[in-house]
Amino acid sequence: MTGIRYGSLVLLSALSLVAPPCFAAKISAILGKHVKDCAAYNATSMDYEERTLQTSYIVGYLSAAATYTEGDLLSGTDTSKILDWFNKYCSAHPEDGIFRALDHYVETEGGRK
Repeated sequence: MTGIRYGSLVLLSALSLVAPPCFAAKISAILGKHVKDCAAYNATSMDYEERTLQTSYIVGYLSAAATYTEGDLLSGTDTSKILDWFNKYCSAHPEDGIFRALDHYVETEGGRK
């Protein structure tokens, strides 16, 4: 019986060493679904599903940012207004990374800085 317990303990220990990298890979895959820069966002080759995913990412990011900023970042706006702003910004600044564009929205539209 002791051998079985010891064997089980060794197996569980080995699995615990393997599980974190696998879990991290899944998290990375989920986090990696956003557009990297405005040039990629402007690409007309994105299909409906990809555009929907990007829209969800942008709106989700801004919704989360709204919880950490003073005032009401999203007051008086809706998804279409956000995307209009984002389309104009990315057309004017294709070299900017997606996070810079999102931060700029928070800075300018949220009136924080």
